[in-house]
Amino acid sequence: MDNEIKETEITPCIPAQAYLDHNYPKNGTYISKQGLESSLDLSDFTNLEELSNQLTTLDLSNLEQLESLYCSDNCLTQMPYIPNPEQLVSLTISNNNFPSQDLSIFSQFRNLEWLEIGKDEREMIKQGIYNRFTFAGSLKSLKNLTKLKGLNISNTDINSGVEYLPDSLERIYYNTNDRSTCKLGEYKGQIDKYF
Repeated sequence: MDNEIKETEITPCIPAQAYLDHNYPKNGTYISKQGLESSLDLSDFTNLEELSNQLTTLDLSNLEQLESLYCSDNCLTQMPYIPNPEQLVSLTISNNNFPSQDLSIFSQFRNLEWLEIGKDEREMIKQGIYNRFTFAGSLKSLKNLTKLKGLNISNTDINSGVEYLPDSLERIYYNTNDRSTCKLGEYKGQIDKYF
């Protein structure tokens, strides 16, 4: 039945509308919602390949085919469980509110090509809302992500381990303009030597 659905409104206990479009992107299911301030149960959408929402919590436990997760500009405080982590090729969790932690949570995503964990929302940063990825464990946790091509660590407290980044990496974004006190500012010179 999912394959017959072109566009359906989903409104389970949420204050606004979300839409499901079975034709985008690769004949998969795409759900997009701006301004969602609650959680959304996606357990019935087992063929979901790409997700873009603004959420406080996210249950992806039934999404075996998920390849791309865009969760930027949310209020997430923990990484959602991904049932098939080696299938994920793109992960964007920038502009959230993750507590202080190292990058080891990303080592399970061995086929990632794009990882974005930085922060660039100045107003949220002023309010103390930003991802607190730290130098503990450093970038060394990403050394086995041998397909990684792009990485964004802007305005984080990461300040070591650039020498461990995989050779596949083509671009790294490490802006510190929005959070001048971040520890990454002390490390930019070292990153410049590698890229």
